[in-house]
Amino acid sequence: MSLTKVRAAAKLAANRNLLKVKKNSPTILMVAGIVGMVGTAVTASRATLKLEGVIDKMDERLAKSKELQRKIADGEVEFKEGYTPEDFKRAEVIIYAKGIVQVGKLYAPSVLLGVLSIGAIVGGHTIMDRRNVALAGAYAALDKTFARYRDRVVGAFGEEKEKELYVAATETTVTDPETGEVKSTFREQDGVSMYGRWFAKGNKNWESNNDSNFAFLRAQQNFANDLLKARGHVTLNDVYDSLGLPRTPAGQLVGWVWKKGTGDDYIDFGVFPDSGGRGIIRYNDMGENPEIFLDFNVDGVIYDLI
Repeated sequence: MSLTKVRAAAKLAANRNLLKVKKNSPTILMVAGIVGMVGTAVTASRATLKLEGVIDKMDERLAKSKELQRKIADGEVEFKEGYTPEDFKRAEVIIYAKGIVQVGKLYAPSVLLGVLSIGAIVGGHTIMDRRNVALAGAYAALDKTFARYRDRVVGAFGEEKEKELYVAATETTVTDPETGEVKSTFREQDGVSMYGRWFAKGNKNWESNNDSNFAFLRAQQNFANDLLKARGHVTLNDVYDSLGLPRTPAGQLVGWVWKKGTGDDYIDFGVFPDSGGRGIIRYNDMGENPEIFLDFNVDGVIYDLI
């Protein structure tokens, strides 16, 4: 390999490592800040152990000054010519000043390390804040773009066709393998929309009886709407929690905001006909174990709707 290629490879590796450092910089700064705070406590403890000696020396010098002043006042020692009582006061000020400087020197490393540690923690937090703002902005832009795309599909093909394409639903018929008799006909979803989830077997709230499932879902939808009116906002993860569904990163950002007259002002699980829901159901095991598809009508990123 030529020297030029070696240099190029080394530069590429260095740039890649630098990018990794930037990627992990919040964590690095946070860890450095925590380690620094521990170091601050250790150095401050060591300085405190030496503090007593510094104070003792300062007290000793002050005591000698006071004793000398007493002896002069009692006539035990003759006062040197050119010295005045103000000179003793100035000397005591110097003693205090030197003591303060020595104490400052003891704790200066601790203070410096503490300041740097706090700066590292704040710096890491600032980087994460900026990234979160950028991610939320990008997500909001994507969500708006997708909403406009859906509107264009509705304009071209109609709302019913758009919903069918959105959830990729197909009609399926279950027949008896022996008699060929039709057991049930249902609409089954082939894919999963952005926020949609299956309410299915394995969920702690699921029942094999679909009437019980729909009753539970209706109750949770009503609860979510009451919460929206009472609290003013509901995240998608709040709804996921109430249904026993796993949380998602997007679910923490998107949801509903109560503004009375702006947006839907209503949380819809997309399953009940009275609110335009499609009630998409699929079955496993030859028509058994019904699963219900939930398609939530989120308003968008809640922080942009406040």
